[in-house]
Amino acid sequence: MRRNREYWEVAAGFGLVFGAMAVVEPYLVQHLLALGFTGSQVGTLLAVVSLTGIVLVPWASSAADRGGHQRQFTVVSTLLQALGSLVMGLATVPLVTAGAIIPFRYFSGLGMNLRNRLALYWLEQQHSQDFGSLRLWGSVGYSLCVLVGGLVAERLGIPFLFIVSSGLMLLSLPLLRPFAAQLPVAPPKSRQGRMSASMQLVLLITGLTAFARTAYAGWAQDFLDTTLQGGESTVGLYMALIALIEVPVMFTIHRLIDRWGANGLWVLGLVLLGAGFAGLAAAQTVPGALLVTLPVGIGQGLMIVAPVVLIGQVSKPHNVTLNLALAGVLGSVGTMIGSPIAGALFDRLGARTLFLIGAAGMLLTALTLAAGRAILRRMAVGPQPAGD
Repeated sequence: MRRNREYWEVAAGFGLVFGAMAVVEPYLVQHLLALGFTGSQVGTLLAVVSLTGIVLVPWASSAADRGGHQRQFTVVSTLLQALGSLVMGLATVPLVTAGAIIPFRYFSGLGMNLRNRLALYWLEQQHSQDFGSLRLWGSVGYSLCVLVGGLVAERLGIPFLFIVSSGLMLLSLPLLRPFAAQLPVAPPKSRQGRMSASMQLVLLITGLTAFARTAYAGWAQDFLDTTLQGGESTVGLYMALIALIEVPVMFTIHRLIDRWGANGLWVLGLVLLGAGFAGLAAAQTVPGALLVTLPVGIGQGLMIVAPVVLIGQVSKPHNVTLNLALAGVLGSVGTMIGSPIAGALFDRLGARTLFLIGAAGMLLTALTLAAGRAILRRMAVGPQPAGD
Protein backbone atom coordinates (compact mmCIF):
# COMPACT_ATOMS: atom_id res chain seq x y z
CA MET A 1 0.00 0.00 0.00
CA ARG A 2 1.32 3.43 -0.98
CA ARG A 3 2.36 5.74 1.86
CA ASN A 4 0.85 8.87 0.33
CA ARG A 5 -0.65 11.93 1.99
CA GLU A 6 -4.00 10.25 2.59
CA TYR A 7 -2.34 7.28 4.27
CA TRP A 8 -0.50 9.55 6.71
CA GLU A 9 -3.67 11.52 7.47
CA VAL A 10 -5.55 8.32 8.30
CA ALA A 11 -2.58 7.05 10.31
CA ALA A 12 -2.27 10.32 12.24
CA GLY A 13 -6.00 10.21 12.97
CA PHE A 14 -5.60 6.80 14.60
CA GLY A 15 -2.59 8.10 16.53
CA LEU A 16 -4.47 11.08 17.97
CA VAL A 17 -7.60 9.10 18.85
CA PHE A 18 -5.66 6.43 20.69
CA GLY A 19 -3.43 9.07 22.23
CA ALA A 20 -6.57 10.70 23.62
CA MET A 21 -7.61 7.38 25.13
CA ALA A 22 -4.11 6.82 26.52
CA VAL A 23 -4.30 9.79 28.84
CA VAL A 24 -7.68 8.76 30.27
CA GLU A 25 -8.29 5.01 30.29
CA PRO A 26 -5.25 3.91 32.36
CA TYR A 27 -6.23 6.27 35.16
CA LEU A 28 -10.03 5.98 35.32
CA VAL A 29 -10.20 3.26 37.98
CA GLN A 30 -7.51 4.66 40.22
CA HIS A 31 -8.98 8.18 39.88
CA LEU A 32 -12.38 6.93 40.99
CA LEU A 33 -10.82 4.98 43.86
CA ALA A 34 -8.94 8.14 44.89
CA LEU A 35 -12.24 10.06 44.87
CA GLY A 36 -13.55 7.66 47.50
CA PHE A 37 -15.45 5.08 45.47
CA THR A 38 -15.09 1.42 46.48
CA GLY A 39 -14.08 -1.32 44.09
CA SER A 40 -17.67 -2.57 43.98
CA GLN A 41 -18.98 0.91 43.16
CA VAL A 42 -16.41 1.33 40.37
CA GLY A 43 -17.36 -2.06 38.96
CA THR A 44 -21.05 -1.14 39.02
CA LEU A 45 -20.34 2.17 37.27
CA LEU A 46 -18.40 0.40 34.52
CA ALA A 47 -21.33 -2.00 34.14
CA VAL A 48 -23.71 0.95 33.66
CA VAL A 49 -21.36 2.33 30.99
CA SER A 50 -21.47 -1.03 29.22
CA LEU A 51 -25.27 -1.15 29.43
CA THR A 52 -25.42 2.23 27.69
CA GLY A 53 -23.33 0.85 24.86
CA ILE A 54 -25.49 -2.25 24.56
CA VAL A 55 -28.62 -0.16 24.10
CA LEU A 56 -27.33 2.65 21.88
CA VAL A 57 -24.29 1.52 19.85
CA PRO A 58 -26.17 -0.93 17.57
CA TRP A 59 -28.89 1.65 16.92
CA ALA A 60 -26.38 4.35 15.97
CA SER A 61 -24.28 1.96 13.87
CA SER A 62 -27.32 0.61 12.04
CA ALA A 63 -28.46 4.17 11.34
CA ALA A 64 -25.02 4.97 9.94
CA ASP A 65 -25.17 1.86 7.73
CA ARG A 66 -28.65 2.65 6.43
CA GLY A 67 -27.65 6.09 5.24
CA GLY A 68 -23.95 5.52 4.57
CA HIS A 69 -23.20 8.44 6.90
CA GLN A 70 -20.40 6.88 8.93
CA ARG A 71 -18.15 9.93 8.63
CA GLN A 72 -20.83 12.33 9.89
CA PHE A 73 -21.61 10.06 12.83
CA THR A 74 -17.89 9.88 13.61
CA VAL A 75 -17.65 13.67 13.80
CA VAL A 76 -20.58 13.89 16.22
CA SER A 77 -19.23 11.04 18.36
CA THR A 78 -15.79 12.67 18.52
CA LEU A 79 -17.23 16.00 19.63
CA LEU A 80 -19.34 14.40 22.36
CA GLN A 81 -16.44 12.25 23.55
CA ALA A 82 -14.31 15.39 23.81
CA LEU A 83 -17.06 17.08 25.83
CA GLY A 84 -17.28 14.14 28.24
CA SER A 85 -13.53 14.17 28.77
CA LEU A 86 -13.55 17.92 29.38
CA VAL A 87 -16.29 17.58 32.01
CA MET A 88 -14.31 14.85 33.78
CA GLY A 89 -11.30 17.13 33.87
CA LEU A 90 -13.10 20.19 35.18
CA ALA A 91 -15.66 18.62 37.53
CA THR A 92 -15.13 19.11 41.26
CA VAL A 93 -17.99 16.85 42.40
CA PRO A 94 -17.16 13.09 42.38
CA LEU A 95 -20.62 12.10 41.14
CA VAL A 96 -20.33 14.48 38.18
CA THR A 97 -16.98 12.95 37.26
CA ALA A 98 -18.46 9.46 37.51
CA GLY A 99 -21.48 10.48 35.44
CA ALA A 100 -19.32 12.00 32.68
CA ILE A 101 -17.57 8.66 32.22
CA ILE A 102 -20.79 7.24 30.73
CA PRO A 103 -20.96 9.49 27.61
CA PHE A 104 -17.16 9.50 27.34
CA ARG A 105 -16.95 5.71 27.17
CA TYR A 106 -20.03 5.37 24.96
CA PHE A 107 -18.99 7.88 22.32
CA SER A 108 -15.38 6.69 22.34
CA GLY A 109 -16.61 3.15 21.60
CA LEU A 110 -19.04 4.27 18.93
CA GLY A 111 -16.49 6.59 17.33
CA MET A 112 -13.82 3.90 17.16
CA ASN A 113 -16.30 1.42 15.68
CA LEU A 114 -17.20 3.92 12.96
CA ARG A 115 -13.57 4.89 12.32
CA ASN A 116 -12.66 1.23 11.87
CA ARG A 117 -15.45 0.86 9.30
CA LEU A 118 -14.30 3.94 7.42
CA ALA A 119 -10.73 2.63 7.42
CA LEU A 120 -11.81 -0.77 6.07
CA TYR A 121 -13.71 0.93 3.23
CA TRP A 122 -10.78 3.25 2.52
CA LEU A 123 -8.51 0.21 2.29
CA GLU A 124 -10.92 -1.40 -0.17
CA GLN A 125 -10.58 1.68 -2.38
CA GLN A 126 -6.80 1.25 -2.16
CA HIS A 127 -7.15 -2.45 -3.09
CA SER A 128 -5.63 -3.45 0.23
CA GLN A 129 -6.66 -5.45 3.31
CA ASP A 130 -3.71 -4.38 5.45
CA PHE A 131 -5.68 -2.91 8.35
CA GLY A 132 -2.77 -3.59 10.71
CA SER A 133 -0.49 -1.09 8.96
CA LEU A 134 -2.98 1.67 9.82
CA ARG A 135 -3.96 0.50 13.27
CA LEU A 136 -0.33 0.27 14.40
CA TRP A 137 -0.18 4.07 14.39
CA GLY A 138 -2.87 4.02 17.04
CA SER A 139 -0.48 2.04 19.22
CA VAL A 140 2.33 4.47 18.46
CA GLY A 141 0.16 7.41 19.51
CA TYR A 142 -1.01 5.52 22.56
CA SER A 143 2.51 4.64 23.69
CA LEU A 144 3.81 8.18 23.33
CA CYS A 145 0.86 9.79 25.08
CA VAL A 146 0.58 7.26 27.90
CA LEU A 147 4.29 7.60 28.67
CA VAL A 148 4.14 11.39 28.80
CA GLY A 149 0.76 11.23 30.53
CA GLY A 150 2.18 9.32 33.49
CA LEU A 151 4.83 11.97 34.05
CA VAL A 152 2.31 14.79 33.67
CA ALA A 153 -0.14 13.13 36.07
CA GLU A 154 2.47 13.04 38.83
CA ARG A 155 3.05 16.79 38.47
CA LEU A 156 -0.30 18.27 37.44
CA GLY A 157 -2.77 15.57 38.49
CA ILE A 158 -4.96 13.11 36.61
CA PRO A 159 -7.83 15.57 35.88
CA PHE A 160 -5.47 17.64 33.73
CA LEU A 161 -4.97 14.60 31.49
CA PHE A 162 -8.70 14.46 30.82
CA ILE A 163 -8.57 18.03 29.48
CA VAL A 164 -5.61 17.09 27.25
CA SER A 165 -7.62 14.13 25.93
CA SER A 166 -10.43 16.45 24.90
CA GLY A 167 -8.00 18.58 22.90
CA LEU A 168 -6.48 15.57 21.13
CA MET A 169 -9.92 14.36 20.05
CA LEU A 170 -10.70 17.74 18.52
CA LEU A 171 -7.38 17.70 16.65
CA SER A 172 -8.31 14.36 15.09
CA LEU A 173 -11.38 15.76 13.31
CA PRO A 174 -9.62 17.34 10.27
CA LEU A 175 -7.87 14.02 9.69
CA LEU A 176 -11.17 12.39 8.69
CA ARG A 177 -10.82 14.11 5.29
CA PRO A 178 -9.58 11.06 3.30
CA PHE A 179 -12.63 9.02 4.26
CA ALA A 180 -15.64 8.94 1.94
CA ALA A 181 -18.37 11.42 2.88
CA GLN A 182 -20.92 8.70 2.22
CA LEU A 183 -20.42 4.96 1.91
CA PRO A 184 -22.48 2.91 -0.57
CA VAL A 185 -26.01 2.26 0.63
CA ALA A 186 -27.76 -1.04 -0.10
CA PRO A 187 -31.51 -1.66 -0.35
CA PRO A 188 -32.99 -2.96 2.95
CA LYS A 189 -33.37 -6.52 1.64
CA SER A 190 -29.66 -6.84 0.94
CA ARG A 191 -28.94 -6.14 4.60
CA GLN A 192 -31.13 -9.00 5.77
CA GLY A 193 -30.24 -12.65 6.17
CA ARG A 194 -29.36 -15.26 8.71
CA MET A 195 -26.16 -14.63 10.63
CA SER A 196 -23.44 -17.13 9.76
CA ALA A 197 -22.05 -19.55 12.31
CA SER A 198 -18.65 -17.87 11.95
CA MET A 199 -20.09 -14.51 12.96
CA GLN A 200 -21.95 -16.07 15.87
CA LEU A 201 -18.66 -17.54 17.10
CA VAL A 202 -16.99 -14.12 16.77
CA LEU A 203 -19.69 -12.56 18.96
CA LEU A 204 -19.45 -15.31 21.58
CA ILE A 205 -15.68 -15.01 21.87
CA THR A 206 -15.87 -11.22 22.01
CA GLY A 207 -18.23 -11.41 24.96
CA LEU A 208 -16.18 -14.04 26.81
CA THR A 209 -12.97 -12.08 26.23
CA ALA A 210 -14.47 -8.88 27.62
CA PHE A 211 -15.80 -10.78 30.64
CA ALA A 212 -12.38 -12.24 31.45
CA ARG A 213 -10.64 -8.94 30.81
CA THR A 214 -12.60 -7.15 33.53
CA ALA A 215 -10.32 -8.93 36.01
CA TYR A 216 -7.38 -6.97 34.59
CA ALA A 217 -8.44 -3.70 32.97
CA GLY A 218 -8.04 -0.77 35.34
CA TRP A 219 -7.04 -2.93 38.30
CA ALA A 220 -3.59 -3.54 36.81
CA GLN A 221 -2.85 0.18 36.80
CA ASP A 222 -3.93 0.55 40.41
CA PHE A 223 -1.81 -2.51 41.30
CA LEU A 224 1.29 -0.91 39.76
CA ASP A 225 0.61 2.42 41.44
CA THR A 226 -0.37 1.33 44.96
CA THR A 227 0.68 -2.28 45.60
CA LEU A 228 4.05 -2.06 43.86
CA GLN A 229 4.29 1.68 44.67
CA GLY A 230 5.46 2.60 41.20
CA GLY A 231 3.43 5.81 40.86
CA GLU A 232 1.70 7.20 37.78
CA SER A 233 4.97 7.31 35.84
CA THR A 234 5.28 3.53 36.16
CA VAL A 235 1.71 3.14 34.96
CA GLY A 236 2.58 5.27 31.94
CA LEU A 237 5.75 3.28 31.23
CA TYR A 238 3.90 -0.04 31.55
CA MET A 239 1.16 1.00 29.15
CA ALA A 240 3.65 2.59 26.72
CA LEU A 241 5.71 -0.60 26.53
CA ILE A 242 2.62 -2.65 25.78
CA ALA A 243 1.62 -0.27 22.98
CA LEU A 244 5.13 -0.23 21.51
CA ILE A 245 5.25 -4.03 21.48
CA GLU A 246 1.95 -4.02 19.59
CA VAL A 247 3.50 -2.05 16.71
CA PRO A 248 5.74 -4.74 15.12
CA VAL A 249 2.94 -7.26 15.63
CA MET A 250 0.53 -5.09 13.65
CA PHE A 251 3.19 -4.34 11.05
CA THR A 252 3.50 -8.05 10.21
CA ILE A 253 0.01 -9.29 11.03
CA HIS A 254 -1.29 -9.07 7.46
CA ARG A 255 1.27 -11.68 6.39
CA LEU A 256 0.58 -13.71 9.53
CA ILE A 257 -3.15 -13.74 8.77
CA ASP A 258 -2.45 -14.95 5.22
CA ARG A 259 -0.48 -17.85 6.67
CA TRP A 260 -2.23 -18.76 9.91
CA GLY A 261 -5.68 -17.20 9.58
CA ALA A 262 -7.37 -14.60 11.79
CA ASN A 263 -8.89 -17.26 14.04
CA GLY A 264 -5.56 -18.91 14.80
CA LEU A 265 -3.97 -15.58 15.68
CA TRP A 266 -6.94 -14.74 17.89
CA VAL A 267 -6.42 -17.99 19.85
CA LEU A 268 -2.74 -17.21 20.26
CA GLY A 269 -3.53 -13.69 21.44
CA LEU A 270 -5.90 -15.00 24.10
CA VAL A 271 -3.30 -17.46 25.39
CA LEU A 272 -0.63 -14.76 25.58
CA LEU A 273 -2.93 -12.38 27.45
CA GLY A 274 -3.75 -15.13 29.94
CA ALA A 275 -0.05 -15.75 30.47
CA GLY A 276 0.48 -12.03 30.98
CA PHE A 277 -2.26 -11.77 33.60
CA ALA A 278 -0.76 -14.71 35.50
CA GLY A 279 2.68 -13.13 35.29
CA LEU A 280 1.38 -9.87 36.74
CA ALA A 281 -0.18 -11.77 39.65
CA ALA A 282 3.26 -13.20 40.46
CA ALA A 283 5.17 -9.90 40.09
CA GLN A 284 6.76 -8.63 43.31
CA THR A 285 8.63 -5.63 41.89
CA VAL A 286 8.12 -2.99 39.23
CA PRO A 287 10.79 -4.53 36.92
CA GLY A 288 9.05 -7.89 37.27
CA ALA A 289 5.72 -6.33 36.30
CA LEU A 290 7.32 -4.63 33.29
CA LEU A 291 8.40 -8.04 31.94
CA VAL A 292 4.71 -8.88 31.63
CA THR A 293 4.37 -6.24 28.90
CA LEU A 294 5.91 -8.65 26.36
CA PRO A 295 3.15 -11.32 26.30
CA VAL A 296 0.44 -8.73 26.92
CA GLY A 297 1.67 -6.49 24.10
CA ILE A 298 1.97 -9.31 21.58
CA GLY A 299 -1.39 -10.73 22.63
CA GLN A 300 -3.16 -7.39 22.36
CA GLY A 301 -1.58 -6.66 18.99
CA LEU A 302 -2.97 -9.92 17.63
CA MET A 303 -6.39 -9.42 19.19
CA ILE A 304 -6.82 -5.81 18.08
CA VAL A 305 -6.51 -6.59 14.38
CA ALA A 306 -7.61 -10.22 13.92
CA PRO A 307 -11.29 -9.81 14.97
CA VAL A 308 -11.76 -6.65 12.88
CA VAL A 309 -10.32 -8.36 9.79
CA LEU A 310 -12.43 -11.45 10.46
CA ILE A 311 -15.65 -9.43 10.76
CA GLY A 312 -14.84 -7.74 7.47
CA GLN A 313 -14.41 -11.17 5.88
CA VAL A 314 -17.64 -12.77 7.12
CA SER A 315 -19.96 -9.76 6.68
CA LYS A 316 -21.88 -8.37 3.75
CA PRO A 317 -20.30 -5.06 2.69
CA HIS A 318 -23.29 -3.06 3.89
CA ASN A 319 -23.45 -4.78 7.27
CA VAL A 320 -19.85 -4.37 8.37
CA THR A 321 -20.53 -1.38 10.62
CA LEU A 322 -23.48 -3.12 12.25
CA ASN A 323 -21.51 -6.33 12.80
CA LEU A 324 -18.61 -4.39 14.29
CA ALA A 325 -21.19 -2.78 16.58
CA LEU A 326 -22.66 -6.15 17.52
CA ALA A 327 -19.20 -7.35 18.46
CA GLY A 328 -18.89 -4.23 20.58
CA VAL A 329 -22.26 -4.98 22.17
CA LEU A 330 -21.20 -8.50 23.15
CA GLY A 331 -18.03 -6.96 24.55
CA SER A 332 -20.17 -4.55 26.53
CA VAL A 333 -22.32 -7.41 27.80
CA GLY A 334 -19.20 -9.21 28.99
CA THR A 335 -17.93 -6.04 30.66
CA MET A 336 -21.31 -5.27 32.20
CA ILE A 337 -21.54 -8.72 33.77
CA GLY A 338 -17.88 -8.97 34.72
CA SER A 339 -17.17 -5.50 36.11
CA PRO A 340 -19.28 -5.75 39.29
CA ILE A 341 -17.94 -9.25 39.89
CA ALA A 342 -14.36 -8.05 39.41
CA GLY A 343 -14.95 -5.08 41.72
CA ALA A 344 -16.33 -7.31 44.46
CA LEU A 345 -13.46 -9.78 44.08
CA PHE A 346 -10.98 -6.91 44.22
CA ASP A 347 -12.44 -5.77 47.55
CA ARG A 348 -12.46 -9.29 49.02
CA LEU A 349 -9.51 -11.13 47.48
CA GLY A 350 -7.15 -8.46 46.22
CA ALA A 351 -5.60 -7.74 42.85
CA ARG A 352 -3.32 -10.78 42.59
CA THR A 353 -6.13 -13.32 42.91
CA LEU A 354 -8.22 -11.24 40.52
CA PHE A 355 -5.47 -11.44 37.87
CA LEU A 356 -5.27 -15.23 38.22
CA ILE A 357 -9.02 -15.50 37.71
CA GLY A 358 -8.68 -13.35 34.60
CA ALA A 359 -5.86 -15.57 33.31
CA ALA A 360 -8.02 -18.66 33.71
CA GLY A 361 -10.86 -16.90 31.89
CA MET A 362 -8.62 -16.00 28.94
CA LEU A 363 -7.35 -19.57 28.59
CA LEU A 364 -10.89 -20.98 28.72
CA THR A 365 -11.93 -18.47 26.05
CA ALA A 366 -9.01 -19.57 23.85
CA LEU A 367 -10.11 -23.20 24.21
CA THR A 368 -13.69 -22.23 23.32
CA LEU A 369 -12.54 -20.45 20.16
CA ALA A 370 -10.29 -23.31 19.09
CA ALA A 371 -13.05 -25.86 19.73
CA GLY A 372 -15.60 -23.73 17.90
CA ARG A 373 -13.41 -23.46 14.84
CA ALA A 374 -12.77 -27.19 14.88
CA ILE A 375 -16.52 -27.88 14.98
CA LEU A 376 -17.18 -25.44 12.12
CA ARG A 377 -14.47 -27.06 10.00
CA ARG A 378 -15.95 -30.47 10.69
CA MET A 379 -19.35 -29.18 9.60
CA ALA A 380 -17.71 -27.63 6.53
CA VAL A 381 -19.01 -24.18 7.49
CA GLY A 382 -16.20 -21.71 6.80
CA PRO A 383 -16.35 -17.90 6.58
CA GLN A 384 -18.74 -16.86 3.81
CA PRO A 385 -18.50 -13.19 2.79
CA ALA A 386 -22.24 -13.10 1.91
CA GLY A 387 -23.38 -14.77 5.11
CA ASP A 388 -24.29 -11.74 7.24
